[in-house]
Amino acid sequence: MKNITAAFKLILKGLNINLPENEYVENYTK
Repeated sequence: MKNITAAFKLILKGLNINLPENEYVENYTK
């Protein structure tokens, strides 16, 4: 799961999306 969260963060940063990464990751990790 750590790999998925890391990839998600990289994608969000790549798209320059200003969304709450913490909440996004928590929702997907649950």
